[in-house]
Amino acid sequence: MAIIILASMLVAASFYGITAREGNITSNDDFFTTSINGEPIIDVEKWTLTVNGTVGDVLVLDYQDVLDLEKVTALATQRCVTGPSDTASWTGVKVSELLRMAGPDPEAREVVFVCADGYTTSLTLDEIEGSGAWLAYEMNGEVLPVQHRFPLRLVVPDFWGYKWAKWVVAMVVIDYDYQGYWEERGWSDDASINTYSDWTVHAALLTSAAIIGGYVAIGGLGASRTSRWAKKVPKFFQGPYHAPLGMLYYLLVLIVFAWWAFQTYDLRGAVLYSFHGRMAALTIIVATAGAVSGLYLRKWPDRHRWWHSMLNDAGYLMILITIVLGLQLAFLQ
Repeated sequence: MAIIILASMLVAASFYGITAREGNITSNDDFFTTSINGEPIIDVEKWTLTVNGTVGDVLVLDYQDVLDLEKVTALATQRCVTGPSDTASWTGVKVSELLRMAGPDPEAREVVFVCADGYTTSLTLDEIEGSGAWLAYEMNGEVLPVQHRFPLRLVVPDFWGYKWAKWVVAMVVIDYDYQGYWEERGWSDDASINTYSDWTVHAALLTSAAIIGGYVAIGGLGASRTSRWAKKVPKFFQGPYHAPLGMLYYLLVLIVFAWWAFQTYDLRGAVLYSFHGRMAALTIIVATAGAVSGLYLRKWPDRHRWWHSMLNDAGYLMILITIVLGLQLAFLQ
């Protein structure tokens, strides 16, 4: 019983820890990194940034040319779809300023960011203007470290991390819809982060489900006719709320999974690609069986009590495991 209470408290604390983490600057050494082909070797003396495509003037800028442009410095949080999230202070040049210098044609629609490692992604002109995207060459007051994509990387506030192109070597202005490296593999072309796609909402619902589930689990022990723990359960947990809170717990778990599955499929083009997702799906199956057994228990109180208890305890344990796996995705990079 103490373990269930402690687990619920840890879940709530973890949720607040995740939300508090955003806004706190992460050191360059601790900031998470991802790549598709490892780190390319770049000679900054030979490196150039090209801006071409449907533009009036093609730009070819060397590193010093970029440094000489008007700069902007601001905090921004990079958030990976799979979990990791870190914040840094980024200094660089506005993408809109580079576009102004190149002069996009009237029919221009998107900008493709081409990277030295073969990675590509794109943003519409409206997304660039709305997000205030910039190409950063400094991170937390230091020259952009090699492991963080020196000499230039894209910073796009309020967009998922796969739009934060790294080792940028070219910006190609186009008049059609482009599918980049992850987008052509099923990931959403719209990577903006909003209330409905924000994983903190998912974490809040899952936290609520875990806390209510802990109350229900303890109440179930108190209602048991055979458990040696029955007489030790405080009366606070033994009120008439076990059944309605149990259904609320089940509905919350179902809503959390449906929310997560919809958003994950929209962003990733897949759902059960991780152990976290497969465990979540298994949890729904067991929780559903537990809810059904609860309905049978009301008609046959002695025949299905053991199954009801076993299924619900197993489902609650799976919820906690699923949460731990989610936290692992968020914190282990």
